[in-house]
Amino acid sequence: GGGVGGSPGGPSLSPGGQAARAVQWFQGAAVGVASVLPPPVKAVAGQVLGDPAIASRAGAAAAAIVLFLTVLGVFGLVGTESCSMTWLVQLQQVLLALVAILIEVEHPQLAAPRELVYSQVRCLSTPGGLALLHLVQGLFAWSEHTALFICAALICYAAALLQTTVWYTRRVSSSDNTGLVAGAHLPYGVEDQRNEEIMMQAC
Repeated sequence: GGGVGGSPGGPSLSPGGQAARAVQWFQGAAVGVASVLPPPVKAVAGQVLGDPAIASRAGAAAAAIVLFLTVLGVFGLVGTESCSMTWLVQLQQVLLALVAILIEVEHPQLAAPRELVYSQVRCLSTPGGLALLHLVQGLFAWSEHTALFICAALICYAAALLQTTVWYTRRVSSSDNTGLVAGAHLPYGVEDQRNEEIMMQAC
């Protein structure tokens, strides 16, 4: 028999379960869109989609834009509502943006703090976890209801889509050793699979 709120057989209503379902839905949507694209579009998209370097640059750019706009909003230079909830959202945006930049920007001095973040939030070491991070950034940015933040949200959604295609490419490469961008992805190994399983359970 079905249950409610985490009872046996019922849907999980916990934040972790909702996050996992959000990632699964986003990944499933990306796979569905990719399957119906005409060959010429796939050829062009193949130069970008599935490339982890491009996905990382897009994610870093999205996080930097959100961080910049949020700082402007804190000082009243971007028209956002001033209330306690706004301050809470802005604080979360700053923290998420800093974490995203720390992970997405390749710099030797960021290696140690990046590993510290991975040790605390394991799912962020996977493309699916990064896709979820950018998706949440986009949702927070969209909640500001201003033109600049809505544009930033769209950029975050694009970064999430790119990370999702990296996830899809690695899934494909695990079975036939090919991907959307030949030679531009890391092999999807046992460690990546374990990280994805951990993400679905605990992210």
